[in-house]
Amino acid sequence: MTRHPIRKFFGLFVLYSLIILGIFALQFRSQSIFSKNFSQLRLTLTKNKDESQKNPYLDTFYIAYKGMTLFSDEENKSVLTYSNGNKVPLVFSDWKEIDENSFELLFSENVSLLCKLSGEKKDSLNVSVDLPKNSTEVSIPYKFSKSYTVTDSTSKKMILKSNNTQTALRAPEITSSQILLLASNDSLSYSDYVPVTRFTFESILENPLAQLDLYMQTKKNIKNASVNLFSTSLDSLTEQAVNAYMAEMTPKGKYLDAIAQVPASFKDGTRRTYLSAPYLNNLVNMNTSLVMQLENLDYKMNFALEKKDLSIFETDNLGQFLLTRKTSVANQVLQLPSQLEVFEPTTEQASGILNTYSVLKQEHPEMADILLPVLEKSLEVVETACYLENDVLNITSNNEKINRLQSIRIGKTLVNYGSTIKNTTVQAGGYMLINSQVPAVEELDLRTTGEIYAILEEENTFYPHMDFIHKENGITTWAWTVAQSITYSKDAEGTISFATKFPQGATHYMILNNVEPFKNIEIYGMKFRTDPRFETYNSSGYVYNARTKTLFLKYRQKSEIEVVRLIYKEEPKEEVPVEEPESSETNKTTETTNTTESSQVTENSVVPVSQ
Repeated sequence: MTRHPIRKFFGLFVLYSLIILGIFALQFRSQSIFSKNFSQLRLTLTKNKDESQKNPYLDTFYIAYKGMTLFSDEENKSVLTYSNGNKVPLVFSDWKEIDENSFELLFSENVSLLCKLSGEKKDSLNVSVDLPKNSTEVSIPYKFSKSYTVTDSTSKKMILKSNNTQTALRAPEITSSQILLLASNDSLSYSDYVPVTRFTFESILENPLAQLDLYMQTKKNIKNASVNLFSTSLDSLTEQAVNAYMAEMTPKGKYLDAIAQVPASFKDGTRRTYLSAPYLNNLVNMNTSLVMQLENLDYKMNFALEKKDLSIFETDNLGQFLLTRKTSVANQVLQLPSQLEVFEPTTEQASGILNTYSVLKQEHPEMADILLPVLEKSLEVVETACYLENDVLNITSNNEKINRLQSIRIGKTLVNYGSTIKNTTVQAGGYMLINSQVPAVEELDLRTTGEIYAILEEENTFYPHMDFIHKENGITTWAWTVAQSITYSKDAEGTISFATKFPQGATHYMILNNVEPFKNIEIYGMKFRTDPRFETYNSSGYVYNARTKTLFLKYRQKSEIEVVRLIYKEEPKEEVPVEEPESSETNKTTETTNTTESSQVTENSVVPVSQ
């Protein structure tokens, strides 16, 4: 053989070829490779040709996408873990195509794996698992192509680079060789990665849109538009637009003129709720919608406490609502965020927490301080959700851009919170978010101005609002009102006085809540009797609902500050002497006396009242 090297070479070549062909023949006699592409996503399986086998495929699979492969083979198995700690290797059994962008793999233990391309360009791979009950997680082996290099890695995210492309893998837990999908977090994503610089409020301090002067001009534009657009939109008024108009006209001494401007069709129509009652009367009827609103918030509050759910903090004006409830119950809601094992609020929830803190810090600091442990994280969530686009500040929630009105509301929260904690940097973020989202003057319409006015001018006490008057034994006496201020006092005999400040000559309507039943009521120093028709009279009056402890008041401000007194002490009854039968002259005197009492009840001094 050594003398015939060429013969030896060909002999060995033929021998090895026969051996290799034999191996392939033996292998593919019982199985074959199956592969299918879903755009850039590729699924590879091995078919089992032996029809006597239970499964149509061998226990292997390969899912390849942009340099990453999820797989399972004889040496690297996918494993299911049960809550008792037992680990069971999964056996791949079958698959099914769902559509051109997705498919599902089926395994033993009733486990399935859904693979789907998403995004506008179908350039993101999402894999989710369906786990059986009493299981906690499933681990899936993975590997990357040699052309991909890991540039950043945490237990939940890996950033990879290949040439000029970067990709990101995100999953509940990532080890060096396994991806873990959990019962509580059952999906992973793998997509292109575009590095961005994290936005901070500090980075926009010098931006023109982040300045106080421009913010004040923005507010002025909304206030002016609320007045200027009103007369041209009388056929399409909204309640918020009416309230904004009244709130601007009243301090200018044009209360009666403004009332006269509101069409009767709106005053008497179905578009009204409790929101406009302090201006347009119908207190008792409109209070029904206020009660419904509070009952709805009570339901949300109870749901949040039962389910440990933060969605209650998405409620507008949650802080004001909590002040109307018993302190013990309100405190349970405030304790909820810090009691969660994992505090991960959405943008809206984080903003709601900051807003609630700002409101309570003014009215009830002890309640506000319950939120202290979660304030820093909440601010971070809001700040991280902001991003600049064409020099305009936007904000997102769950990767979706938040609408304009909600963005303005979050901006106002940042302004208030920054003011509360004396942080001008946070305020600058609020200024820029508001100035970025409020439309230009020429683009404003009355509906929009009404909605924005309600957010930006919440400090204007001429706008309908809750006024928290007095708190005792955990219960707050509060009013739905447009008064500039309401001062509470109580004398030694238990008489309660409400001193209300409002423009002189204007009629003031007010709903007082949590008022204990009283013996008598005085307006202008005169005792008044209740009358269910008081709202139809061109005079002052009241109605009291003892069951709900609600007092409905209507009276004209003869002076800038008027006092209503609730008398709780039983007044001594005067002894009536026995008299001779009344003569006609006596009857005449009695009639005159009754007439005088009646005139005191209905009051002689009156002003026109809008109905």
